[in-house]
Amino acid sequence: IAISLIAIIQISILLIYDFNGYFGQDSYEYLKTTRELITFYKSGILPSYSVFPGMYPFICSLIGLLIPNTLFVLQFVSILSLLISYILLRQVAIMIYKTDHNIDVYLFSFFALSPYILRFGIISMSDLTGIVLWLTTLYLSLLFQLRGKLTFLLFACLFGGFAVMTRYTAIVILLMPAVICIRQIL
Repeated sequence: IAISLIAIIQISILLIYDFNGYFGQDSYEYLKTTRELITFYKSGILPSYSVFPGMYPFICSLIGLLIPNTLFVLQFVSILSLLISYILLRQVAIMIYKTDHNIDVYLFSFFALSPYILRFGIISMSDLTGIVLWLTTLYLSLLFQLRGKLTFLLFACLFGGFAVMTRYTAIVILLMPAVICIRQIL
């Protein structure tokens, strides 16, 4: 129910305000890079240099091969990242607290309705994609801590790298999953 409510809220905001998700230089740079990557896949013309990390436009360009409307694709990836983030955060909370009692109430109230998440759920930016990759890293790190399987550690490192390639500042928040993994190894 909570995931449906989140999707309805996000789509309602977009429809009521007739907002296309592009705000500021960053959004338009991601749009340009996504379009250039799609052109590269189809014709081999190299994309121009961008100072922004390339994982978000890369993900969007792969989906853009299936859905030709790149304006829609970037916004779709942000909303999809919000929904996946909610699911991952719910799983992490259940792993930590060993219960799912009222977890949806708290996550919906304090995560899904937080101004930062609501804002970046509708803006075509890499923030929520970075969050979902970081949460995936945290989730896999916790699985590695609980089960001790090396596969979880390898995938945690992979998704941690993806998080940094999406948002350079992810290096700072990746310290927590790194400490979890190092503690388990030692």
